[in-house]
Amino acid sequence: MEALFFGLMLLWLLRQGTQFFVQRAIQHDHLEAALGWARAHTLLGPTRYSLVQWGNLLGDLQHWQRARQKFRWAHSLGYCPGALLGLGTAELALAKIPEDSESAHAYFTALHPTLHLPPCDLGPEAPHLLQAQALTDQYHEQGWILLDDFLSPAAVQALHQWCQHTGLWRHHYRGYDGAHLDDGLSHPVIYRLAQRLIKTLPGIFEQHLLMYAWAFRYHHNHEGVALHHDSAHINVNLWLTPEACNLNPQTGGLTLYPKSPPSAWDLERYTLSSEQMKQWVSDAKIQPVTIPYRQGRIALFNSRFLHQTQDFQFATEPSQQRLNLTLLFGQHPLRYHPRHTLPERHFQRGLKF
Repeated sequence: MEALFFGLMLLWLLRQGTQFFVQRAIQHDHLEAALGWARAHTLLGPTRYSLVQWGNLLGDLQHWQRARQKFRWAHSLGYCPGALLGLGTAELALAKIPEDSESAHAYFTALHPTLHLPPCDLGPEAPHLLQAQALTDQYHEQGWILLDDFLSPAAVQALHQWCQHTGLWRHHYRGYDGAHLDDGLSHPVIYRLAQRLIKTLPGIFEQHLLMYAWAFRYHHNHEGVALHHDSAHINVNLWLTPEACNLNPQTGGLTLYPKSPPSAWDLERYTLSSEQMKQWVSDAKIQPVTIPYRQGRIALFNSRFLHQTQDFQFATEPSQQRLNLTLLFGQHPLRYHPRHTLPERHFQRGLKF
């Protein structure tokens, strides 16, 4: 009995020690080292948590086939939200064609059942198909384009009504609420919209598929999202609230700084601090572009471009608040672990034009 006790104590200490080193390596952004410790931690005693952690690190390192396997093992041990999240994300990452992305829906809705959205026709494709080459050329020239009436008014109205469900809004920030693809926002219409965009504008999306989506609902008496960039390749921003709810038509849109930071800056791994963003805009002498608000308008732009919500003044009723749906496209899903601020030495080196 005494030998068994000491054996179990030693195993417990080894598991605690390996987990400590996993977390320490993650904090220092040494993901390869963290992966090694996570493997050792799991081999000392597989659990749903340890398998998900192993899968998450494999995903961060873009080993998605292996990550999906670990998530499946975790899920086989019983209901596991982390495994379902990982499986959905792996399906997005491993999609070969736009339609494959929809397979993520089953896993995301197992986490949070989808709220009902009445059937809606996205509308005819013909007008934008005819303009596809001109829009593609414009995007490659300036890094952004606008798509008006890409969806039928009925589809926009259905999406707007769907966003009135309070159960969608699980995240609360200063001045706005958020709904994410993996916690209630997932719906077949989101994937169909992504498929239409890719098929209509293949010269823009190329090999990029849907990687994530969110919606924001803004409080009428607060500022919107501050200056930022996103960890993707292409942003698709769709405005849903009727224009009549915008009490000041000169405001409520998007401010875009249409110049990409240096390619050496890994903005999937790092983020810029607010001071770095302001300095970058100033030193690069970027002239901002203001994109006016319009219901049903899609602003499509390079995700590396800095952008922010323009000041706004919408009506106070909940159904009249400013709403936008954002789809993110790329070749890799968003990272599981928080991005660190770009080291100052890399930032200063990047400012040499």
